[in-house]
Amino acid sequence: MIPIAYNLRSMAVRRTTTLASVLGIALVVFVLAAALMLANGIKETLGRSGSPDVAVVLRKGSDVEMGSSIETPTLALILSAPGVKKDEHGNALGLGEVLVVATMDKVGFDGVSNVQIRGVPDSVMQFRNTARIIEGRRAQPGTDEVIIGQRLRGRFKGLELGQTFELRKNRPARVVGIFTHEGSSHESEVWADIDAVRAAFGRAGLFSAVRVQLESPSKFEAFEAVVEQDKQLGLDALREDRYYEKQSVGTSLFVSALGTVVAVIFAIGAMIGAMITMYASFASRSREIGTLRA
Repeated sequence: MIPIAYNLRSMAVRRTTTLASVLGIALVVFVLAAALMLANGIKETLGRSGSPDVAVVLRKGSDVEMGSSIETPTLALILSAPGVKKDEHGNALGLGEVLVVATMDKVGFDGVSNVQIRGVPDSVMQFRNTARIIEGRRAQPGTDEVIIGQRLRGRFKGLELGQTFELRKNRPARVVGIFTHEGSSHESEVWADIDAVRAAFGRAGLFSAVRVQLESPSKFEAFEAVVEQDKQLGLDALREDRYYEKQSVGTSLFVSALGTVVAVIFAIGAMIGAMITMYASFASRSREIGTLRA
């Protein structure tokens, strides 16, 4: 049997081929680990966006907010459902929002990317009480002022404190504040006045979704039954945390599957490379191996 010390010295002498084999295997591990970390990161980020005591109401048949439309008068009916929490003045805690997508130029890269713009009422900070302005100030209602999540800051042209960008052509908006939201997906959104977003994107008289604060998570079933029983309204109610969980499933599965496929392809390449290296090493050392065997 060949001593272990000989094998170790052999690796040191043939460091180039050894390093190539190690890097090939390390690359496979890195690709698979990166895919799994990315998929888990998506779940964690979207999981922080939802709360079990908040209900999301969408148009029946819509899986996402951007594909949903709820007429403005329906908001009062939803807020009057049982289980909705009320403030000290007896007002139901809930709001309607409009979610749209705008194409913006990236900073430091050629090309464009989609950015989510959420039209919100003035009460959004009271409803989402974990949101905090870290720089600047809140946007004034009824204006084209906006606040942006800290993860968007500086990544797109115009998305920096004090800068302007176009909501739509010839509809400029000015960034007056930067906010955080406990690491949730809302930190990658632009929050603008709901009427400004409606006017710019042709969504007058409509909400994408309605959110309500429940008295407790156990009140959801009663709220859901009342909201969904009117077939003419055609609404679906979901817990907010379950809603975001459903959004993350498809993306995380795709990322995990893609990462696994790429890792398998890389693994096959790494094994073939290691075999070629091994056979080449044997071929160049046949006399040495024969002497050792003798």
